[in-house]
Amino acid sequence: MVSLLICAEKPSQAQKFADVFSRKPGKTDGYIECFPHRLFPNRDITITWTIGHLTELQDPAYYNPEYEKWNLDNLPIIPETPALRVKQKTAKQFGIVKRLMNDPKYEFIINGADAGREGSLLFENTYRLAGCQKPVKRLWTSSLEKSELEKAFDNLLSRESKHGLYLAGAARQFADWLVGINSTRAYSLKIQSSGTAKHFGGNSVFSIGRVQTPTLAIVVKREREIQNFKPTPYHELWATFKTNVGEYRGIYVKAPDNRFSQKQEAITQESLVKGKSSTIKNIKREQKEYKPPQFFSLNELQMEANKRFKWTPDQTLKTAQSLYDNGYLTYPRTDSRYITEAEADTIPSIMAELKMLFPEYQPFIPNPLPYLKGNKRYVDRSKVTDHYAVLPTKKIPDLNSLTENERKLYDLVVRSVIVAHMEPAIMEYTEFLTSVGNHSDFLTKGKVIMKESWRSVWFDKNQKDDDEDNEDEADQEGILPPVQEGMPGMVIKTEIKDKKTKSPKRYTAGNMIQVMKTAGLTDLTDEELIRTMKEVEGLGTVATRAAIIKELETREYIKISRNKVYATEKGIYLISILEQSNSILAKPDLTAQWESALTKISKQQYDANAFIKQVKMLANKSVADAKALSMGELTELQTESTSKSVVKTGPTSVGECPSCKSPVMEREKFYGCSNYKECDFKIPKTILGKNITKTHMKSLLTKGQTSIIKGFTGKNGEFDAAFRYNLQTKKLDWIRG
Repeated sequence: MVSLLICAEKPSQAQKFADVFSRKPGKTDGYIECFPHRLFPNRDITITWTIGHLTELQDPAYYNPEYEKWNLDNLPIIPETPALRVKQKTAKQFGIVKRLMNDPKYEFIINGADAGREGSLLFENTYRLAGCQKPVKRLWTSSLEKSELEKAFDNLLSRESKHGLYLAGAARQFADWLVGINSTRAYSLKIQSSGTAKHFGGNSVFSIGRVQTPTLAIVVKREREIQNFKPTPYHELWATFKTNVGEYRGIYVKAPDNRFSQKQEAITQESLVKGKSSTIKNIKREQKEYKPPQFFSLNELQMEANKRFKWTPDQTLKTAQSLYDNGYLTYPRTDSRYITEAEADTIPSIMAELKMLFPEYQPFIPNPLPYLKGNKRYVDRSKVTDHYAVLPTKKIPDLNSLTENERKLYDLVVRSVIVAHMEPAIMEYTEFLTSVGNHSDFLTKGKVIMKESWRSVWFDKNQKDDDEDNEDEADQEGILPPVQEGMPGMVIKTEIKDKKTKSPKRYTAGNMIQVMKTAGLTDLTDEELIRTMKEVEGLGTVATRAAIIKELETREYIKISRNKVYATEKGIYLISILEQSNSILAKPDLTAQWESALTKISKQQYDANAFIKQVKMLANKSVADAKALSMGELTELQTESTSKSVVKTGPTSVGECPSCKSPVMEREKFYGCSNYKECDFKIPKTILGKNITKTHMKSLLTKGQTSIIKGFTGKNGEFDAAFRYNLQTKKLDWIRG
């Protein structure tokens, strides 16, 4: 019998495909076998998967053994065409897919990878490296609901119809390789030759990439703004007024920002209004409706979890991935906040079961549930990209089986669906002036929640929304007495507040996601590039931004402490070097230009070879720029980038080695004995998903064990524990909390 092979992008996707058909009994490894189906009569069906990318580009040494060693004279490294190899971590699955693809019994193959550029690339790379030449058809759907999958399987596309996406993906992959390999080697070798690298710990590698480097530049720019900021003192005059309906406060109105630069001016004005009569005028009242938030994409979920729980984007992704792997959430790596009609159809039954199982949701889920179909704020097929928004699935978890973090995130996603069915909240804003004498006006503002609606579900008592996060505004806001136009009163109290202008705020780990999404929009001038950056949403993708932030931290370009992001001395130094070279690699312009070209390639409106030719010229220029830097410029830049407010990154001692009594040094990825030629004491900086801090290490080295550390992630979920170093086994002994 002629058979059919379907290749999914990941195992969970393959399981969803199999739900459309009827599975054959028996255990298989790396694939699923199904009986013939009305969609494909008289054909056995086999479904396999790729676990994401099974292939990667070859290392430079593949093209020339001399490239194994880093040498400035060997640069640039520019192969004519890229070569692929099998990823070692997934070599077993590649072998399974290759065997199935080349099995004569399969008449053709269905590419069931994600509907997008990367999905097209990963399938085609696997198909080509497997040496397969069979006909291919393309499954194209953003939904994994059974009814939608059946429609997609019944309307398969030709391979050629989406070939442009593969060409764009392959061009992007090779371009990133060319720029990353050459720029990283060139600048690292140049810095090492100057001796400067020793300042950062040995022959430090200065990794450079199209996305990570402009992201770093944004953090460095903010770091410099904070370092260079000089606070300016100013003064505000406040008055408390008494009327026959109650008291209220107001700030003296002084153009342009209600501030006195000299305190004596405020004192003089205060003397003119103390104890004087007042009159209310120019009352403005406005009611505003606030709709519930939209569903979560991954990036919005990461930002909200950071705001609420102070999680890093990587923590949120790992937690969401765990819930997805267990079947409780839909696919989390999505850039869409919308769903299709098929997903909307599943929501009422899911909400009904949640209401039945969990008392905390019962007051907020009406029966019957309002239908979301037709509500374009949530249900809009045209705005669903590779995947739809993050939703709870039909599989409801036992909350006791979830870790604390999983419970928090699951609850957050559930609430995002609940509030989508609720009416807008209503706020009433009041603003008026109080006149004292002929020339003194005081401004008063107030905000009252007229209708709580979805806010009662969304915000807890300790959480502020964005409107409440302004300190100066908070001084004025609150429930005001029922004042009327022309109402008389009296100044019963005055206060001069001495303040200083504040430096720009540091980015948090969460709003770094938003910073990456909007990168370049304020600096670009070309309308087409601005439009492109809006379409692709800045630097990185929804699935890679957390990894980029993590990579910058791992490379010690940035430091995240108490949820605040700092540029390190090493990070500032690298950006200074690139600025000295006037390199485009530190600017988001490069991503805008590339994405504009890649979009045209995907539509087959631009030749991929022409794009790669331009990238090869850029790689050449990047190497030439690095070689042209002089030793003097490097020394000068090192001095300029040093500041006591910057987090230092060189090796520092954290205590005495328990094995040989030599100093234990903090390195890039571990804490290790400085006597490393004879002593092998080493503790990784990350253990089971938790960062091991210098405080933990100092406790281990002085007290023999760490304090209890919360949130390790093991095979059975999260756990809290301390650990000590066993000198006999040279391994860690766990002490459960």
